[in-house]
Amino acid sequence: MADYSTTAILLSKYKQGDQASCDQLFTMFQPALYRWAHGRIPAQAKGFMNTEDVVQDTLMLAFNQVDQIKAKRPGAFFTYLRTVFINQIKQELRKNKPFQLSITQLNEEQKLSYENDMVTLIGYDKALEKLTSDENEAVVLRMEFGFSHQEIADLMHRPSANATRMFITRALVKVAEEMA
Repeated sequence: MADYSTTAILLSKYKQGDQASCDQLFTMFQPALYRWAHGRIPAQAKGFMNTEDVVQDTLMLAFNQVDQIKAKRPGAFFTYLRTVFINQIKQELRKNKPFQLSITQLNEEQKLSYENDMVTLIGYDKALEKLTSDENEAVVLRMEFGFSHQEIADLMHRPSANATRMFITRALVKVAEEMA
């Protein structure tokens, strides 16, 4: 058990019914997820959902589906939360009729901008799915959560910050090729 991170230990305890470990995980990850999520909700949807609520829903959903979480490192859990958050937004946008109506009321330039943003986001997510889980995790931690190369190296047990930088660079090349 010594190889497990604090996150993995707390997740394991929570899976065994320890509510205090859930509270600790929530306290650890809620602020970071909120910082990452700030500004990620499409501008056109801000009147229909807010970041705090989506982050709260994301954490609740993640902890309710704890058996699906296989995060042995903090970075893997961040990546899992990111996926749940994005899926929450997509689901909310699909079912929200006022949002759907507001999109139809945009002028052509606004519609084109929104559609381009969505195409880029969908392309990026699909490209991430093509990466190995380690590549995906490293790219998300660096590009979306702003972790340093050294922090990622430490979290992912990589040999050095420089090796991690090269690993992420190669993964980003794959992402770019997939999106091209």
